[in-house]
Parts: sequence; C-alpha cells; structure tokens
Amino acid sequence: MNKKIKITFTVSIIILIGIFTIYILNREQKKEKILIGYQEIALYRHIFTAKEKGYFKDEGLNVELKSFASANQMMEAFLSNQIDVLGLTNTQVALTVEGKQNNQMKFINFLVWQEHAFPDYIITRKDANILNPKDLEGHTVGLHPGSAVKAFAKTIFELFGLDQNTIRTMELTPNIMQSTLIAGNVDAVYCMDPVATTLFLTGKCDTLIPNPMQYIFPSPTPISGTAVSSMLYNENPEILRRLIHAIDRSIKYMREPDHENEIAGYIAKFTPIKELQALKMNPSVYWTFDEIQPDRVQALANKFFELEIVEKKIDIGSMLLHKDFLIH
Repeated sequence: MNKKIKITFTVSIIILIGIFTIYILNREQKKEKILIGYQEIALYRHIFTAKEKGYFKDEGLNVELKSFASANQMMEAFLSNQIDVLGLTNTQVALTVEGKQNNQMKFINFLVWQEHAFPDYIITRKDANILNPKDLEGHTVGLHPGSAVKAFAKTIFELFGLDQNTIRTMELTPNIMQSTLIAGNVDAVYCMDPVATTLFLTGKCDTLIPNPMQYIFPSPTPISGTAVSSMLYNENPEILRRLIHAIDRSIKYMREPDHENEIAGYIAKFTPIKELQALKMNPSVYWTFDEIQPDRVQALANKFFELEIVEKKIDIGSMLLHKDFLIH
C-alpha cells in the first residue's frame, strides 16, 4: 500500500469514527431528552424550580419545557407521544384517560390541596348581587378551561342544590377571565390563581366559595400530579429515576425557608405572573415520590366515581410506581 493510499485510508477511518461518534452522541442525547408539558400558571413551580436550579442537568438529563394553553391540549400531546411528561395533570383527567386507555401514565408526585394551600375559588362580581351559591341560578359562570373544572362545577352546583338548567357556563382562558367578569359578560368565575388574586386586587369582586374542592373531598386532596408516560417507565427506567430525583429535590428545596422570592422569580419567568403577585398567592404543597399516600389517592378516585365525576372505578395502583422503584 503506497503512502497516498495509506493517508486516504487513514482519513476515511477517522471520518467514519467521527460519524459513528456523532451518531452515538446524538442517539444518547435524543434518548435522554425529556419534553415536559406545562401551563403558564404557578402550580408548576416545582418543575420551574427544578429547571432553573439545574437539578435536571445535575442528573444528566436534557429537559425541555413546552407550554400549552390548556390541560386538554397538553394531554392530547402526551397521548400522541409529543411530550414525555405531564408537569401536572388533574387526577380526574388522569382517571378518565385510564378508564378509556389503560396503562398510559404513572404518577411520580402529587400537588396536594390543603386547608390553607389551595388555588381554586368561585368568585363573583360585586354588582351582580350574588350573595350565596343559590343566587348563581339565572346567571352565567365562566370556568377555568378543561374537563376537570367542568366536572367539578357540575358537582358543586348539585351539592348546593342548584337548578343547573338555569345556569349557563362557558370556558374562559385565564388571560380573559378578569376582563370578561368585570365587563359583565359573566357574573361569576370558577378560577385558579393567579386569576383569583388578580380579581381580589381590583376591589370589584367577592369570594363566593373558597376552595370548592373541599365540598367534594376534604383535605389533604391529591388533586393533580406529575405523570410520566408508561413508555418512559418501560424503556428508560434509569432516566425516570433521575427525573424523579431532580423533581423531588426541587420540592424539598421549595419547603426550605427564605426561598419565596427566588421561587416567585421562576414563576415570573415561565408565566405572565409578576413576582409580587406570586408572593400573594396561597402556597403550593407537593408530595414527593416517597410521600405519596396510595390509600388517599384511591379514596379520591373512589369519590370521583361515586359522584359520577369519572365514569369508571379505577384501581389507582396501576398508575403508581412501587415504592422500591428508586432502589436499584
């Protein structure tokens, strides 16, 4: 083999090695890239914090956050494998999906509403003269978008003995709730923070029912949680373990004192909520992976079935990971 051929052969080998290396790196990066869906509301603060504190990177994960206008849109993307993780999904929505397409997701933590830690309100415009729930009859109520709040509102109205044939409801995206209520196009809204806090600050609104969920299921209420695809669980358990570690670390960090301003800054970065506004909202409480109470989650699932909020009775065990999953 002459010198020219040797050089050509060596260069070819180097190029092939380079191409193979790039292929392997791209394959690994693609495998470890995780798309997490979220909505632009403060309840996703545990995801925002994990991202901004670098906890995902510390676990060797390439995580991208993708914003969605509604929970339903996010779920559609999840079920079509466009995203790997639901930053939060309402337990009612998850149970409904499980009833139709079983084994689609696994919960890895929960957002838990408690007596003084909740984001939901039914709020009225003062000049609408709605002084008690019965007064909602004959009025129009705006609802936070998604099937969960629609189901909850129907149940709340029934529990208060309202004639629902006289109540008109319409879904409103959070960004138009305030203007729609103040303008008189609706007379009340079933909303979540930060909309609630913003409405209180106008001085034109009153709280009709704080924490409506308390009438459906007493606290602590595992109302929603971070859920991962069963595909991620089956194909990449080690990556899932690292993801759980990162988010659990975020949850624990948020519990520590003197981080409120920092967390408010993260909320402001990923949502239209200003830092001062975020500081005025009720806190969010989360169960880490190890803190999940399966019996409590099952009790909520049973209550939703009993009240016909979901159509099928679901064994929540199929939607939870074994406690020893993190031990390997």
